[in-house]
Amino acid sequence: TTITLRNQDSVARRVKVCPPDSPFFEVLPSKSPARLRALKGGASAGNSSGDKVAPGMELSYIVRFRPDARIDYAYDLVVVTEREKFTVPIRASGGSALLDFPDVIDFGDECIVGHKSERTVLVRNVGDRATKLLCRTSPPFSVSAPDGYLEEGAACQVTVFFTPSSTEWHECDLYLKYGELEAVSIIRGAACNANVSLSHSLLIVEDTYVGLESQGVVTIRNDSDVPVDFSWGLLQ
Repeated sequence: TTITLRNQDSVARRVKVCPPDSPFFEVLPSKSPARLRALKGGASAGNSSGDKVAPGMELSYIVRFRPDARIDYAYDLVVVTEREKFTVPIRASGGSALLDFPDVIDFGDECIVGHKSERTVLVRNVGDRATKLLCRTSPPFSVSAPDGYLEEGAACQVTVFFTPSSTEWHECDLYLKYGELEAVSIIRGAACNANVSLSHSLLIVEDTYVGLESQGVVTIRNDSDVPVDFSWGLLQ
């Protein structure tokens, strides 16, 4: 890659890029015509004190990278001028994880209040490095396995639960953190009451004599797709 330094002063200034003390990086002066024009009128290039750059001109250097392993590399290149000293960060990545995950997890609009609904989604590592992953969200949503580890090219299943406590629309973010990255998926769904009904809205029990009993029958019917807990009680 190439780095470019511009002299924004009104006079020629000397600049020097210190040779890296790393075996993985090397800095070479560019031999482009633009470099020759920048040096015109200044001192000769390549001496130990640096290059003298004409006002308003740019000077380019070639940075060569020679890795010996598939890992991340970092180095701060030191640049010295007549007025200051600063560094140019050099970063090289040996690869990174990249997770493939649904953008939206939709529970629909028929989830039952108080009942735990679930959706299972697939998470795949399509990058070129293994990674740890951490999932987090907020009620009424939850995740079965909040953390895990995925090798390169591997996949795992993540189950998301929805346990609504009221009949309303719910939407929340699901955060998936891996390495230094974080992805966001939307979880959404609406809740409704279970379709439960009685065979009679009013039960009339026949008159009976003292010491005997009379009875009537009322049927409770659950027309939903989930079991419903219930109990009988008398209104006070």
